[in-house]
Amino acid sequence: MKSFYKKIKSYLFKSAINTSFDTFNLENVSITSLNTYTGVKTEISKTVSPHFQISHVSSMGADFDIKQTYATFCFNNLLLQTSIDQDKIFRIRGTHMFKNLLTKFHTVIGRSKDIFTQIEVDIKNKYNNMCIKMIQPAIKGASCIYVGNYMQQLGVISLGGEIIKADEYIGLSFVGRYEGIGSISTISLQQFNTLSIDYYKTLSSICDVGIKISTDREKSVNYGLGVKLHSKKGEIIGCVDNNHILSIIYNDKLSEGLTLNLSCRFGKKVFDYGYGFIYEF
Repeated sequence: MKSFYKKIKSYLFKSAINTSFDTFNLENVSITSLNTYTGVKTEISKTVSPHFQISHVSSMGADFDIKQTYATFCFNNLLLQTSIDQDKIFRIRGTHMFKNLLTKFHTVIGRSKDIFTQIEVDIKNKYNNMCIKMIQPAIKGASCIYVGNYMQQLGVISLGGEIIKADEYIGLSFVGRYEGIGSISTISLQQFNTLSIDYYKTLSSICDVGIKISTDREKSVNYGLGVKLHSKKGEIIGCVDNNHILSIIYNDKLSEGLTLNLSCRFGKKVFDYGYGFIYEF
């Protein structure tokens, strides 16, 4: 009997966890839900010292002009980043790692002095991880939002749950993840309203594919199909959704520190595109 329980235990705890509740389907989302952009986007970064970097990001289009300046500081287990944009909105982010405890914070101060704050604490262990968040919206009179989630590795399966508390509202979500040989399958039930199934497959060393399907209480079905081709020099990702809109992102490393980006989205009544570059020195 003891040997039986020992075998069960060795099977359930043979693999270390390599995901979290917030990233359980990240591989598939990265190719089936693309964040395309329009206009011209540039990002220039200068590493001043091993502990300090400054960056400037500019996005320009027909009806927008966004400019952001960043300063990033890194000291041992502490990472701190501040930024300000053309509307004088100030942001500060920070992360601190102590053993298996990761603390994050994010604060946004608007022109009207409204303050958004999010504090997050992650506890990472070999076979499980837990996250607690406190969010204070930048709305006068709004109460804090509390979020807690947990993810447990059991053999090749990861199971997790999340609870959200906001005023009188309580939301529950559950996720599952199965890792096979060259494939990842996930399922999620978001607040007993939306059921989603994702499948991610590595076809070769340069090609990955993914598919997602979701449905809600109104029985509407959404889907997405994505393909990624990648090499050491760059990558191209394309996906199509249930509205028959095709999105494409192309990244090409032209030289050391210089990367070209292209983005487009088109369908029956949609066509927009953007391009830009990232330069680091």
